[in-house]
Amino acid sequence: VEFWMYPTANDSYRRIITSSSGGFTANDFVIRFDNGAFIGGATTATMISATLPKINEWCHVAWVGVGGTSQKLYFNGVLVGTTDGYNLTVPIILSPAHYNSGGEYYNGYLSDVRIVNGTALYRANFVPPSAPLTAVTNTTLLLSGDKSGIADKSGKGVLETVGDARVSTAIKKYGTASLYFDGTGDTLKIPASPNFQYTGD
Repeated sequence: VEFWMYPTANDSYRRIITSSSGGFTANDFVIRFDNGAFIGGATTATMISATLPKINEWCHVAWVGVGGTSQKLYFNGVLVGTTDGYNLTVPIILSPAHYNSGGEYYNGYLSDVRIVNGTALYRANFVPPSAPLTAVTNTTLLLSGDKSGIADKSGKGVLETVGDARVSTAIKKYGTASLYFDGTGDTLKIPASPNFQYTGD
């Protein structure tokens, strides 16, 4: 299982992948942004990494099962933890919510979610993909999230349109379109980020 994630809040338990719509199961993949990354249920969870994705930054996550029950966790292509004794079981549910409270959701974005069943794509450190993923052999799910009308092609910001701000192909300076704001409540929201804290040249 791999995906890009862009967390926007420093939250506690956030179950990202599960095989149950109820309480924690032994096969859950959980990220605690105040603690670490875990695999397992509420009382049997095993922390496999104290390294965490950074808030307001894209991070490539790969959770790879090798040889049955051995699990490897990679952040941005770097192995950050391993564990044994867990299986990725079906159904796999992308579940960005805490099991105990419907109001505690994962805050952020997921993109390029790919599940490959039968092939361990990553067995050692690797360079994360720099283009949208494709359906390789044994792909069972691929959510590209690459059809946004307005996108930051630097890959460092997640833009949100407010009102009816949109792309217009009628007038453009370069490429095939430009951003169109009609002057009535249209804005483009860019979340606060260290990328915009200018202290030098």
